[in-house]
Amino acid sequence: MERVKIGIIIHPLNTESFRDLFPKIYTFFGNWILKFLDDSFITHNIVRIPPHKIMHVCNLIHNNYEIEILGVLLPIFPRQMLIEKENTIKKIIDCFKIFEQENVNIITLAGFTSIVTNGGRDVSKMTSIPITSGNATTAVLASMALEKEAGRHGKKVRELSVAIIGATGDIGSICARIYSKKAKFLRLCSRTISDDSEICKKLKAEGFDQFVCFTDAREAVSDADLIIAAASSVDALLGYSDFKEGSIICDIGMPPNVSFEKSGLTSFPAKKTLFFGGTSELPFYKKIFDSKWKSFFPQNAIYGCLTEAIILAFSKRFDLVSLGRGEISSENLEGLADLILKYRIFPAVKYL
Repeated sequence: MERVKIGIIIHPLNTESFRDLFPKIYTFFGNWILKFLDDSFITHNIVRIPPHKIMHVCNLIHNNYEIEILGVLLPIFPRQMLIEKENTIKKIIDCFKIFEQENVNIITLAGFTSIVTNGGRDVSKMTSIPITSGNATTAVLASMALEKEAGRHGKKVRELSVAIIGATGDIGSICARIYSKKAKFLRLCSRTISDDSEICKKLKAEGFDQFVCFTDAREAVSDADLIIAAASSVDALLGYSDFKEGSIICDIGMPPNVSFEKSGLTSFPAKKTLFFGGTSELPFYKKIFDSKWKSFFPQNAIYGCLTEAIILAFSKRFDLVSLGRGEISSENLEGLADLILKYRIFPAVKYL
């Protein structure tokens, strides 16, 4: 039986998520301690905590593989990562040292750890272990889920316009390349996009020119049928009223790009569909009984970055890792899509 050991760097999204996870991760404390910690205290002091192991899934057998998943907490919020990049990189390297001691086969960068390291490229030489941002698999899963959801509503993608928020980012640009071969029209949006942006040049070079660029997210989605929200933003960009009736929205953002509060709502009405995408359903999810794993993944909706690490570890295809921004080839995308199918992994649709 072959042993596969995967490492994932996890970070809290904000003080609210930290408060929610704290008693589940540190079971020796009770909820009572949080009553004495206000948000400013948490934000100021969380960066003082060194990276440390918080999850270890083991004794998991699937298809002749013995699987271990090791989670290391990077105690810093996304907004702080952008401000304190040098300190964040040092902490990420400390995470690598933990994984090296544990002899993991591959490391995946969750959430903003990928963004702040240029898709892992800036730290790829700082450990001998293969690193992946998982961005390609995240994009493939999101695109598959959106297409599946469109079909469920009786819509054909080839007849629809697709808006991609964060189109110049790694995930967004991959989604743009995927949907340029499927959709009728693309509405590409980022703060800095123009006809001279790399993604626009790539699409034109591949023979696709049915797109228009926007720098305003609300304008980009206003007339779109399908939306992939993949911007690297610490704040929500969109609310319910920004989308037209009948639209289907896949939000990949961590933190989310779409906010109920932005429209004064607690959930989306039925006339518009919103789901969290870029995640997968693992065939062995029900075999995992680790309580801390369940804290991070209470439903079978597993981050695309972790999904990529799992399929690459299974196949030993570390040549397919997602690294850098806009660097993954069409051949590698196809290779990852084939592995997703090979290991019977399906896109998850978690309605919000």
